[in-house]
Amino acid sequence: MADPSTRKQVSFGLIWITAISYFTGRMAGIPLFTLAFWQMHGLQVILIMASAPLLMLLGHTVWVFWLFGRDQAKSTLHTVALWWRRWSGRGAMSSGHNTPLAVVRRCPLLRPIPASARKLLAERLTPFRLGPWKMLSDIGVPIPRISIIVSGQVGVYRESATGNLELMQVLNEN
Repeated sequence: MADPSTRKQVSFGLIWITAISYFTGRMAGIPLFTLAFWQMHGLQVILIMASAPLLMLLGHTVWVFWLFGRDQAKSTLHTVALWWRRWSGRGAMSSGHNTPLAVVRRCPLLRPIPASARKLLAERLTPFRLGPWKMLSDIGVPIPRISIIVSGQVGVYRESATGNLELMQVLNEN
């Protein structure tokens, strides 16, 4: 209601409703602003005026719940399909867009490398699948390889001074 145009629209609506009600009352032979009109038609007017916003509220509620349910169903199905693909090992490095060369091309860190060097690097890549809850390398041991995440995500942990592992970052597929 702080916006002047909103106040104008509400005022126009109230004047319009009053004019229509007055015109209807005059046509029925009983003016709107008399006690006889409200004794005779007051309950009907109140029910009609209350039912319109309630029907709009009901329609809006049904619409919002339908949209929410549809989006939740899509999201849940996508999550379940992704979970199944990752945990069952299906789809890992099997399709044409997940060839080693395509993976190297998509990797933001390796994009600046010249195409010939990327091709040589892709030839040296050996795909492997590391299941869930596994460590890429042991703590304190030099890292034996560079890994590119094709599917899934990897948590990066750092050993604190107390010896506990603390999650520092979560890396996702590119």
